Amino acid sequence: MSSIKYTQVVLMLLLAFFIVSSPGCSTIRRWVVGVGQWDVKNAEATKKMAKDFLSTWPLNSGFIRASLGEGIDKLPHQAVKAMDELDALASKTEWSDFELGSSLGLRVRMLGSLVVSTLQQYFPNILKDVPILVDLLL
Repeated sequence: MSSIKYTQVVLMLLLAFFIVSSPGCSTIRRWVVGVGQWDVKNAEATKKMAKDFLSTWPLNSGFIRASLGEGIDKLPHQAVKAMDELDALASKTEWSDFELGSSLGLRVRMLGSLVVSTLQQYFPNILKDVPILVDLLL
């Protein structure tokens, strides 16, 4: 990083510090602290939920794979890949926060691709009328 850019960054950080530490910004500081506290509580609940989902995933994966048999090849590739990744995560006994977050994201990706695939197969007009739905689900 050039010395000019470094100096600009330092000056911007100092300016931000002075703005946030000024008495007029106490409301903003309280709001930021409140959001931070809410985020920590939310993260703890999300970690528990992710662990619970991972603990039941082998049962769910086994059911899905056994009930579909060779028909699993008809599922969207994204869904099967997400299931494979969830299988790998669920086989572990401890997870990092990143892995817990990834497990939730994989579930969303799997379910989203299944919903879009089902809509394309059985209700193709819905996707034509509401194209943003596909963008939200994929």
